[in-house]
Amino acid sequence: MNLSEIKKNPWAARLIHLLDIKEIKRRATNISEPLQAQGKWNHTDIALLRKKLEELFLCSHQFAEILHTLIVASISHYLECFPSESEVVKKLYNEGLFAEGSSSRLTPVYCLTGLAGTGKSALMDAFTRILPQPESIDIGQHKGFQMKGIEKIKFGPQSRLTSVLQSLTHPNDKAHRNIKLIQAVMSNSIRHGIALILVDETQFQTSSSTAITLTSSTLEGIAQLRIPFIFASNYSLAHKLMTTNHEMRDRLLSQPILISPDAADSEEWIEYVDQCKKICGEWLQISKGDYFSLYCYTYGIKRYVIALLCLAFERMLSMKKDTVTIEDILASYQLEKYSSPRSVVEDLFQIDSQGGIARRRHHKSFQCPFAVDAALREKKIKVAEDRMLKKVASKILETSAKQDERAATKSELPSPKSLPEKETRRPRKKTTQQDLMENSRAYADQQGH
Repeated sequence: MNLSEIKKNPWAARLIHLLDIKEIKRRATNISEPLQAQGKWNHTDIALLRKKLEELFLCSHQFAEILHTLIVASISHYLECFPSESEVVKKLYNEGLFAEGSSSRLTPVYCLTGLAGTGKSALMDAFTRILPQPESIDIGQHKGFQMKGIEKIKFGPQSRLTSVLQSLTHPNDKAHRNIKLIQAVMSNSIRHGIALILVDETQFQTSSSTAITLTSSTLEGIAQLRIPFIFASNYSLAHKLMTTNHEMRDRLLSQPILISPDAADSEEWIEYVDQCKKICGEWLQISKGDYFSLYCYTYGIKRYVIALLCLAFERMLSMKKDTVTIEDILASYQLEKYSSPRSVVEDLFQIDSQGGIARRRHHKSFQCPFAVDAALREKKIKVAEDRMLKKVASKILETSAKQDERAATKSELPSPKSLPEKETRRPRKKTTQQDLMENSRAYADQQGH
C-alpha cells in the first residue's frame, strides 16, 4: 500500500501504525492477573478463576495475520470511499450518491469460521481493542464528527434485517424502511467513519433447519451496505450456507478465514498453558511434559481448557486437597460434568484419525467445510495417532496393575489343602412305579383312610 497516500487521508492515517504485525500483537494481547486467594481457597473462587482465564488472549501469529487482513480492508475502504473531505461532505448531503454504482463495486465479505470455542468472538473483541479510541473530528466547517471506525452486531433468535439495520442508523432514522433505511445506515457510517462491520453469534439465528434462509438473507442485506464486514460462523452454519444458491454462496463464502486450535507441539500452545498456570498459581502442579496430555483432553480448544481447569479446581476443593496434578485433570476429564466436551473431543480425534473425513452424520458439524492445508491435516493425523498410542499404553499399564493386584490377592488366599472339602452329593435315585404306589399307601394311612 502507498504509505504517503494513507498519511494524507485523515481516516486511514489513524490505522497506519497497525500495518505492523508486532504492533498488532502488542495491542491485541491481554494478560490476566494471577488468581489471589483471600485466605483459603473456596468455591466462590471458581467463578473468578473462570473470568480470568476467559479474559486471557494471546495474539498468535495466526490471529495477528487475520487482524492485519481486516486493517488492510479498512484502510482500503477509507481510501476509496473517504477520498477527501469535500467528497465526504457531498455524500452526507446527497443520498442519491449511495445508490450510484451499487452493483459495480463489491466490498469484501469475510467468513470467520472454526470450531466452537476456538476464539472467534475473542478475536473480534481483540480487533476492537487494537483500534484507536473514538475521537471527535472536524470535516471542513462541520464540527464534531464522532469517529468510531467499526460497528459490531450480535445476532439473536429474533434478529431480522430491518432490526439489524435500525441498530446501525441514527435514532431519528429508525422509522425508514427498504432503500431509505439502507441509505440512512450508509449516511450514518460516513458520519462515524465506519470501515468495518463485525457480525457475531450468527449461529443463534439458525436454531431451526429453515432459519438458514433468514440468516443468509440478513447477511446479504448487510453486504448491500458496501462496507467491508466479517461474520463469525461455526462449521454447521458454513455447511448450511453451502446449500444456498450459488450467487449467495459466492458472495458470503468466497473469502473464508479459518481458525484452527493451536498445534499440540506449537510455541503458541506451550505459551498459552504457561499463562494459564500463572493465572492459576501454585495449586496447578503440571509440567511441560503434561501439556500434551492436556491437549488430548481438550483438543487444544481454549473453551474446553478453561472448563477442565475450573472443574479440576472445583474437584480439588471438594476433596479438600491443595494441588491439582495431571492425574487429577484426567479424573476431571472423566467426570459427568465434562461429558459433553469429552464427547466432542473424542469425536474430533476420531475424525482426525480418519484423515479428516466425517463418517458419521453428526460428525459433519465438526468437519471444516473448506479445503484444509495438507500439512495441517497430516499434523492432526499424527497427533490423533500419538494420542491413541498414549491411551493404549495407559490401558496396558492399567491392565498390568490389575493383574498384579489379582496375583497378590490370590497369593494371600489359603491354599486349597487347608480349605474344607465339599460334601459330595449322591446322585438322585430314579423314582419307580413301585415307589409311587408305596408312597401313595403311606399317605392314605396318615390321612386315616
